[in-house]
Amino acid sequence: MRSEKAAGLDESIKNKADDRGPEWMNKLWKAREGDSAEPAENTPAESLMQAVPRDPKLSMLLMCAHQIRSPLASIQTALNAMRLGYVPGVSGKALEMIASLERKSEQLLNFINDLLNFGRLKSIEIDKEKEWVDLEELVSPILEDFFQRADKKHLQLYVHIEKPLPRIFGHSDGLRHLFYNLLDNAFQYTGEGGEVKFQLGADPSGQRIQGEVSDTGIGIPSECLPYIFDEFYRAPNVKKRGIEGSGLGLNIVQWVIHAHQGEIKVKSEEGRGTSFYFALPVGGPQGKKTREDEK
Repeated sequence: MRSEKAAGLDESIKNKADDRGPEWMNKLWKAREGDSAEPAENTPAESLMQAVPRDPKLSMLLMCAHQIRSPLASIQTALNAMRLGYVPGVSGKALEMIASLERKSEQLLNFINDLLNFGRLKSIEIDKEKEWVDLEELVSPILEDFFQRADKKHLQLYVHIEKPLPRIFGHSDGLRHLFYNLLDNAFQYTGEGGEVKFQLGADPSGQRIQGEVSDTGIGIPSECLPYIFDEFYRAPNVKKRGIEGSGLGLNIVQWVIHAHQGEIKVKSEEGRGTSFYFALPVGGPQGKKTREDEK
């Protein structure tokens, strides 16, 4: 049963939609209340609203993010066209301003995409979508992207993947976000000339995948470590340096780990770097074949 607080917020949001919101929002709320006389239209944000019906704040946040993304992408395209000279009469100081606007719009679009990924992953029934996943095959294109990023940022990326690596019974998209976000976090907070290490292997029993992502970046203050997996949390030393981010990446990492009955730990020293250690069980749930059973 939903809490009185959630129900009250539902009513508050509904009233705002009735007063100022678009017509499709009104229909959507009526559909959620069971009014079949006027069914909801297939709107762009409807699937997001239905995916998390018990969290009205998240529903509204995702709906707004979805509505902002398309016009923002159009703005980016227009700015890019002006910067590349497709629009006559744009030069000098105007080009500098356009380049700055492009960077800011890209940061905003990255935040919106993080938010939508956050909502989508947390709305699915992950156990129903698990399958046998070849981790080496899954992580290879991600690593290829980060090798290119390392060249551009003048970082050293060291990778060690033990072979043979057991397959894991898991959610492929969730695992993809897990590896990407850990590497992205390391790259984001490691300066030019630094190092990032990625290791993946199995424990001696072959029943658990163990991994590590470490860097020589800015590190995390000890007093901040208990909060780094919280939604939207960003450490003060990150904000002082003006490093952009949504504060959702590590929250998604922890959620994916826990959804696979795994664990994650972090060690960090401010000014010297950070290491994340994680472990994931290999075998499927009760009633599913294990890796050995498949042979």
